[in-house]
Amino acid sequence: MKQFQINISEFSSPDDIVEKKVDNFSIEGLPNKLSADIKAVKIIGDNRAYVSGTVKGYGELECSRCLEIYKHPIDLKIASDIVFDEGVADVGEEIRQLVILEMPSRPLCSDKCLGICKVCGRINKENDSCSCDKEDKSIKETWAGLLENARNKNKKS
Repeated sequence: MKQFQINISEFSSPDDIVEKKVDNFSIEGLPNKLSADIKAVKIIGDNRAYVSGTVKGYGELECSRCLEIYKHPIDLKIASDIVFDEGVADVGEEIRQLVILEMPSRPLCSDKCLGICKVCGRINKENDSCSCDKEDKSIKETWAGLLENARNKNKKS
């Protein structure tokens, strides 16, 4: 990400600090709006810099239970050494990886989300749920024969 490139010429002396603030950026493949505030300190006598800062914002994710879109908060701290390649270092890849790792593998809009009713298909939230019989009778009937066979087998033993 070009907006996160730091050029070695931006450092006028060793221990000089270069600051970058980027608002309203997104990461490919993730629908989100983020802002970053980073500081880089050049390490004396080396082709490296120490970078620290924060990335804040939100990612728009789909709940794995109810399938509704919700905003997942992102608040990350960055602390990393970067190496200058031909006088330029790109902190963007580090930020991208941190944000991707922050995304949950099974996103939930709320821990109390009840998901979609398997009987009527209505989305059930913690304070608003359907009145369907939660036990699916067709599943119960499907397994009834197997249960009967198991009981008969146990009686013979």
